[in-house]
Formats: sequence, C-alpha cells, structure tokens
Amino acid sequence: MLKKVVLLFLILGCSGSQDKIPVSNTISVIVDGTFDDRGFNENSSKAMTQLKEESRVNIIQKESKASDYLSDIGGLEESGASLIWGVGFRFTDAFLQKSLENSDVNYGIIEGSYAEDIELPKNLVNVNFRSEEGAFLAGYLAAKISKTGKIGFLGGIEGVVLSSFRYGYEAGAKYANKDIELNSQYVGSFSDLSLGRSMASKMYASGIDIIFAAAGLAGLGAIEVAKELGAGHYIIGVDQDQSYLAPDNILVSYVKRIDIVMLDLTSSYLEIGKWNGGYNLEFGLKDGALDLIFNKSINLIKDYDFLSEIKDKIMNNEIEVPKDEKSYGNFIVNLLHKS
Repeated sequence: MLKKVVLLFLILGCSGSQDKIPVSNTISVIVDGTFDDRGFNENSSKAMTQLKEESRVNIIQKESKASDYLSDIGGLEESGASLIWGVGFRFTDAFLQKSLENSDVNYGIIEGSYAEDIELPKNLVNVNFRSEEGAFLAGYLAAKISKTGKIGFLGGIEGVVLSSFRYGYEAGAKYANKDIELNSQYVGSFSDLSLGRSMASKMYASGIDIIFAAAGLAGLGAIEVAKELGAGHYIIGVDQDQSYLAPDNILVSYVKRIDIVMLDLTSSYLEIGKWNGGYNLEFGLKDGALDLIFNKSINLIKDYDFLSEIKDKIMNNEIEVPKDEKSYGNFIVNLLHKS
C-alpha cells in the first residue's frame, strides 16, 4: 500500500538540492491532547512503534497543548531528534516557525493548513489527504442505509480539514438521496467528551439515526450515546476501525492511513539519509490512502458492492467531490440541474 509514496519521496530525495542534515537515531512525534484517543493520534503512535521495531531507532512521543507547542517542539529538538512529526492542523503555525528557525532539524506535519502562496522551507514536508473523497462514500452509504431519512455530522473544531469531511459527507448523501435531511454541527473541541455526548443525544432525539463522528475524543462521547440507546442508533467511525467500541452501532469506520504514510516516509528518510522538504504531499482514494472498514456484524445491507461504482467515479474524476462550502454549493446546483 502507498508504494508510490515511497517511490516519489525517494526520487525527490535523490534529486533535490537541499543540504543533507545528519540522520540521528532519534525520531519524534508530537500530538495535541493524548495518544490514547482511539483514533488519529493513536494511529501515529502505532506507526512509530512499528518503525522502532523495524528500524531500531529511538522514538520520543510527546503529548502537548496549544500554549506549549513551541516549547515542547523545542524540547524535542534538544533531545537530538533529526526528524519531528506533528500530527494535526493545529501545529500548522508552530511547525512553520520552527522549521524556519532550525535548519538543522527536519519536520513533517500531518494535515498542516498552509496558504497556497506560502513557500515551505526545505526541511518541512506537509502531508494532506483528500478527506472529502472518503467522506463522500461515507455520506452516500449513510443516505442509502438511513431508515429515518435524517443523518448527522459531528465535527471537532471547524476548519479546512473538518470542512472537507463535512462537505464531502453531505455531498455524498445528497448524491444518493436528494431528499435526505442533514444536520451538521461542531463540538468546538476534540477533547470534550461530555459535550460530544450531549450533542449526539440531541441529534438522535431529533430523529437522526446515523452520525458521522469526526471529533476525536469528543466523538467517543457520540459512540457512547449510540451504544446506550441501542439498536437503530448508528455511528460512522473515523481514523481507525472503531467497531470494537460499539459492535452493534458502528456501521463503518472511515480511515485515513496516516500510520502507513508516516511509516513509509520516515523509513525512506532513514534509508536514503535525506529529507527532501519544501513540498505539500496529498493523497486520496487513488493512492490507497483512504479506506472504509465495514463492521460485518451489522447486516443492514447484504453487500456494499454498490460503493465500488461511486469510488471508481471519484477516482476517474467523473464525480468532483466538494471540500468546502463554496464548492459544495456548486455541487448541489449541478446535481439539481441534472435531475
């Protein structure tokens, strides 16, 4: 999986003009909040654990919060790490600042949000995903399965990344059923489990039967509510297979393979001894970077082959999936025009 990622990075690494930064035996990763989030952050930890087993490098994992980003990254620099990974868009500014200040350290950020006119330093790589593509499939599936005709989206903190989740999901739902009712909300936090519970409870009470919970720890609150309410209350999980958290309620989990990307890129860096930065790398369905993991214990539909056609249309650009409010508006106009 994602062999093209390694090949691309190796080619760029061998042809680039960046001065070579000595590779140390220490690789580090920093996350906002906790690694034990049953999702995004935990996946990065799994990648580093596997890297340690395969490459015998020293791994430093750091949990942080916004007020401590710069000082915590500084501590990782002082630890001797030659490559520091930051997981999540909240590290966008801190990683740009640090990479500009410290040319002797390499940096990689997962889902940094940089303006198109910003030139990334040669020691910084930004990895993004076309999250809207997988979210479209999730929305299409939800609209096809819903018994009430009402589905919801519960996001963490509103921003570029979560917008791609939301509008991809809404577009997929409308593509499947123009009459589907949508209710999209943001918790305003990735860690407020209690608020996530409360918001999910209200959604279910309003008649929504499927919630796409893309809210980190706050999303776990939604899963808890679905589990407590029982049959007929479903969740679309994120970032890893979450079906074990609520086997009777998690329909499917939408996974971005940040673990594979981080592992492949770091392994190639250790192999060639060079981090060829200055790039925004982006991966989607075509690259095998996005996946839907189905919970086989829930049999609302006999098979999911109908999704293959939609997936192929996305990969062949027959469906242009929106990733923000403006492109979603255009998508809906075109969809209604065709009907």
